[in-house]
Amino acid sequence: MISVIVPIYKTEKYLKRCIESIINQTYTDMEILLVNDGSPDNCGSICDEYSEKDDRIKVIHKENGGVSSARNVGLDMAEGEYISFVDSDDFIKSNMIEVLMSNMLSTQSDLVICNYENLYENNRVKIRSDYENRVFESIYEFEKLFVYYYYKAGIIDGPCNKLYKSVMCGRFDEKLHNGEDGFFILEYLKKCNRISVINNVLYTYQHINPESATMKYKDNYFEICELILSITEDFCIENFSSSFDVKELYFAFCMEIDAAFKYYIYRKMPYKKLLLKVREGMQNAKFMDIIEKIEYKQMRTKEKLKYFAVKVLIKNKLSGLLIGYGKLTFAVMLAREKLA
Repeated sequence: MISVIVPIYKTEKYLKRCIESIINQTYTDMEILLVNDGSPDNCGSICDEYSEKDDRIKVIHKENGGVSSARNVGLDMAEGEYISFVDSDDFIKSNMIEVLMSNMLSTQSDLVICNYENLYENNRVKIRSDYENRVFESIYEFEKLFVYYYYKAGIIDGPCNKLYKSVMCGRFDEKLHNGEDGFFILEYLKKCNRISVINNVLYTYQHINPESATMKYKDNYFEICELILSITEDFCIENFSSSFDVKELYFAFCMEIDAAFKYYIYRKMPYKKLLLKVREGMQNAKFMDIIEKIEYKQMRTKEKLKYFAVKVLIKNKLSGLLIGYGKLTFAVMLAREKLA
């Protein structure tokens, strides 16, 4: 049996679609744990309504403690041999559980990871990257493509597009309010003997809920980025062999730092406030350390120019020019999307 855990908070507009995508799965041997994390809207009554219709559904009502607390309660209550997570403002393809379960058994893997799509307003859909189906016999074999799957394909850090073995699952760190997803995944990866990666697009992340963690403005985004980079760097150094390409890792980190600055630059805010935020990022010691470690030999010419410019602007504290560069790239991106 598979336990599907759904942490729920302030998602009444999207919850029914989420639940129905789970109860209508082609794979039926499952329990569905709806964890109402003290949601102040109608989520609790929606959960109770569905539990009366489907005896596979178990509803847990708890005081608000955050998404990690809700997931941990689900893990503690789960009776399934396997675990999958679905966020309550997302939904899954009708065959997701069946495909993941079939692959888990056929490859005898400890973890199966599938591809996903991002759904934006006006039904605009984006798939981050295509990749080959692969089975890795050990974490040391997986290290060769870790950076690619983590940063370019983007399929590792979130907990939801995966199937886990329940006996191997740890718990989410409830003291961490950011980076807890990545920490949970990396801790699980340490225990894996075999990892299966499939290109099937089976999960849909909705980027239309203003209450979701990904949509809400974060004033401490540089701190969040620093924490995630530190957790990932420590994992790679501790668990991968000496042949691991650390230069590729720091190049990926450079992209993340660039994205962290653009997180503020792309937003509408008073220029003085934006200037202060950018200068704050330029004082971040972790960012400066990584920028010093970047090597450009592996990059294509276009990437060399882009990230060398970012390095120069940040290193020399040219905050105004960095903002101008960011706004220019944002305008170019919008223009390309309109043409597409």
